[in-house]
Amino acid sequence: MSLKGKNETEAVFKDYNLPLYGQNSIVGRSVVIHQSDGSRYVCASISYPAEVMIARARFLSPVIGEVWFTQLKNNPLSDVAIFLDLTYGTPATMPTKHHNWHVHTNPISSEKDDSEGRCSTTKGHWNPYGIDTGHSYRLHCSPTCPLSCEVGDLSGKHATLNLGDNVGGVEAKNFFTDVTSWVPGMIGRSIVIHQAEKGGPRIACANVTVVRTPKARLGTWFGPGTSNGQIWFSQSVPQGPTTVNVSLTGLSSLAGGYHVHVLPITSGSTHPCSAANILGHFNPLDWKATDSPGPGMGTLDQYEVGDVSGKFGMLTGRNDYQAVFLDTNLPLMGPYSIVRRSVVVHYTNGSRMRCADIEAHTDGLWVMAKAVFNSTLTGTVRMRQQIFPDGSSMDTTLEVTLHSLTRTNVSMYIMTSQTSQNRCTENGGVYNPFSMTTKSSSCSLETPLGCVLGELSMRQGPVSLTQGQVYTDSMVPLSGDFSVVHRSLVIMTGESIIACADILPESPSAEQTFPKVTKFSRYDFRRRVADVLQLEISHVTILPGSPQTALNTDCQKVNFMVAGNVNSELLKSVKTSEMMGLYKESASCLRGAGTLLLPGRLLVLVFAVVLFL
Repeated sequence: MSLKGKNETEAVFKDYNLPLYGQNSIVGRSVVIHQSDGSRYVCASISYPAEVMIARARFLSPVIGEVWFTQLKNNPLSDVAIFLDLTYGTPATMPTKHHNWHVHTNPISSEKDDSEGRCSTTKGHWNPYGIDTGHSYRLHCSPTCPLSCEVGDLSGKHATLNLGDNVGGVEAKNFFTDVTSWVPGMIGRSIVIHQAEKGGPRIACANVTVVRTPKARLGTWFGPGTSNGQIWFSQSVPQGPTTVNVSLTGLSSLAGGYHVHVLPITSGSTHPCSAANILGHFNPLDWKATDSPGPGMGTLDQYEVGDVSGKFGMLTGRNDYQAVFLDTNLPLMGPYSIVRRSVVVHYTNGSRMRCADIEAHTDGLWVMAKAVFNSTLTGTVRMRQQIFPDGSSMDTTLEVTLHSLTRTNVSMYIMTSQTSQNRCTENGGVYNPFSMTTKSSSCSLETPLGCVLGELSMRQGPVSLTQGQVYTDSMVPLSGDFSVVHRSLVIMTGESIIACADILPESPSAEQTFPKVTKFSRYDFRRRVADVLQLEISHVTILPGSPQTALNTDCQKVNFMVAGNVNSELLKSVKTSEMMGLYKESASCLRGAGTLLLPGRLLVLVFAVVLFL
């Protein structure tokens, strides 16, 4: 049936060649409506019939991209949808074909996440049913006979991978429906990609971790009005709709519209809801509000992202208001996330009645850091990220409040090390742990994995020095081996650095000094700290630059940071706990460090006595 010439249509069909399960299932794919000339007009995803569980493997180098696994949460026998978006990270890399890829038994367990042999620690293919992989295996294992394959043999069950260099391009994407695996069984394992032309060597690997459902809710209300209530947000599927549950009270028929605004509320502000404090509607796609239909009259993409009342209707004439919406244009993750912004309820005349911050409400521990600028440029960059026991994390939020009397827009970069005695040029260069191409054409807000980690402004755009900004960035880790804490931020105009500041932890952190060990083990140190603090090992981060030689050269010191709220006395107990073993703080190390200061103190004392005599 053609849709040509129709304004609307409604029909029911029976199709015997459009399956909803099995390897040719359409679930998780998309529907496109074309114009009469064949060009694409609108599209929508074919969603799942119930709540789903999602896992992800994220590749960072030399292959970049993600593999997503989706399955009905309460049905472990249901099909698993596999979506891949993988390319080489360096644009000049020659395309390669026929890469085998598998789920391997173990996660990556190397001493460091960037160790050269990290992929060799994942052991063999996941094969829970003990499928015989002898001489006849390749004869029987195929896409038409997946039950004869190892569960983890994804290339055998589906197809080998071709890798190019067009980051974000459609040729980098693949979609398969798997009928023999299950998502809970994959979590905690790894995906390994092998050499081209079905070669054996392992060229890239990534751990499979749970994708948490992001949730958010409003914090404390501020402003001159008396209304109260709550708005809950949740997004069960990435790129899927956000459920918005609104429950507002005490509106007294005074309210009009309500919107998400750009910034969070400034603590202690005299006028918390003002435009000077939280700016205007959140509108990252620069939609012209004058082009929007009336409230509740258009489709969701015809309004500003933050225009909730435009999409679903005003509060006019209401005292109390309860409603639940599905909004496909109000994300809780990704670069256009509304988390750490604010909601404003307006009076009918448009002035601001009440406001509240949108706060993350997902289980997990927070890691926080900040960089404070005090030179020709002043202000603060605050960073927040939630992390989880399996090592996975949410996006990092950066709240940027910088000011200058002489400039308006600048660029911001994360550098490899802290500044040396406040000399902004001595910082190790732009932080690039995955050896990506600098200022690459593959780098953008939509394709952040194509960026050098430290090139913030290459993907987020220029930094304003006249008003605050909030960035949501999936590339900036605050925990783990690639943490940006104890590195530095620089502000640049063109190629010139105009300001710099060290990124320092706001989460609990400490320094441990102990006799030098022959071979320092990062894993063992973190495990011991975690045991003392009764935390997961993933909640302990060894900060960059550690271990380093202490003032007493027979000793070492390690700076570490922990996620969440840890009692200061408990954190202090790490120093002398017997559970720290070789890493227990040594009095001899501390005496050695102190002794270096004694001669200076003695000279001052003798000098004072001579003067007195």
